[in-house]
Amino acid sequence: KIITIIDSPGLNSIYEKHGIVTQKFMEKADLIVWMFSVDNTLTAVESEAIEKLPARLETIAIVNKMDNFNEDDGDEEEFLNDIRRKLKKKAKKVIGISAKYALEGALKNDAKKIAASNITEFYTVLKEDVFPNITTYKMNTIIDGLIGFLFSIAGNVEGEKNFVEELIKEDLNEYKLASHKFLEFENQLKSMVSPFYEYCLASKDGVISKAFLATLYYTG
Repeated sequence: KIITIIDSPGLNSIYEKHGIVTQKFMEKADLIVWMFSVDNTLTAVESEAIEKLPARLETIAIVNKMDNFNEDDGDEEEFLNDIRRKLKKKAKKVIGISAKYALEGALKNDAKKIAASNITEFYTVLKEDVFPNITTYKMNTIIDGLIGFLFSIAGNVEGEKNFVEELIKEDLNEYKLASHKFLEFENQLKSMVSPFYEYCLASKDGVISKAFLATLYYTG
C-alpha cells in the first residue's frame, strides 16, 4: 500500500536482455534493494553497475544465504564490514540475512528461527528509514530527471534567444512577436522550475539539491 516493489532480473544472467531490463528499472527506481549471495558477493559485474548508479539513488544491500556462511572463513560481522568498505557510500545499509530461515520460521511460527534469519533488521530499515522518506526519494528522482531536461534544452534556448535578438536588425514587428513568444516560454519554464527551486533551497545540503541549484546557475 505504501511502495511498489519491482523484482528485476539479475545482472549476472546468461540472458543479455535480462541485464538490459534491470538497467532500465535501476534508472527509474527511487531506491534500490540489492540482493547479494554470500556465496558470490560483489562480482565484477555488480561492482561496475553499483559504481555507475546515479548519485540520487540510495541502496540497501542485502547479503542472503548467511546460513551458508563458512565460519572457517572468519567472522560474519567482519565479512559484512568488508562489504561495507567495498561499497563505501554507495550503500545506505548492508544487512546479512537468511531468507531460508525467515521462511521456515514464518511457516512454523518459530521465533528463534526468525531471529536467526535477521530478517527483522531489514524490516526495521524499511519502517524507520525508507517509509518516512518516500517523498524525498521520489522528489530526488523527479529533480534528477529535471536536471537532464534543463541540460538538454539549454543550448536550444540560448540559440533561440540569439535568433530573436538578430531579428531586431531585420524586422521590428517580427522581433516583437518572437520576443513576446520567447518571454512567454521563459515565464512558463520559470513557473515549472520554481517549486523545485524552493524545495532545493530548503534542502540544499542534499546531493541532488546541490546539483539542481548548480544546474540552474550553469544554464542561466
